[in-house]
Amino acid sequence: MRIGKKNIGSAATFAIMLVLYVVLILIIMGLWNLLLPDITHWSSINFWQALGLAVLFRLLCGTMHHFRGCFPHNHHCDHHHHHHGRLHNMSPQEREAFVRRRFQNLVNDETDGKE
Repeated sequence: MRIGKKNIGSAATFAIMLVLYVVLILIIMGLWNLLLPDITHWSSINFWQALGLAVLFRLLCGTMHHFRGCFPHNHHCDHHHHHHGRLHNMSPQEREAFVRRRFQNLVNDETDGKE
């Protein structure tokens, strides 16, 4: 059986991701054990409990794809990509006018909310 470069790359990627996830679990465990027992008098946790907390957080907050945080459908990010594409096709003068209009709309929205 011959092992191709693609399989080695996939295995290496998996190993790196596994190591990073273990490091994340150790960070969660370390922060919990460093902070919470002194603050709240809760007991320390072990690796498996920290893993459970990480899984629970992921289930409650959605995906961690691209580290978007607790909002799996980040519409702000979608709008950003849309405007980036529009800006790319504009001349410098059009781009400046577009940015001024967007900034003016932002300022007007904030002012309307304060009145």
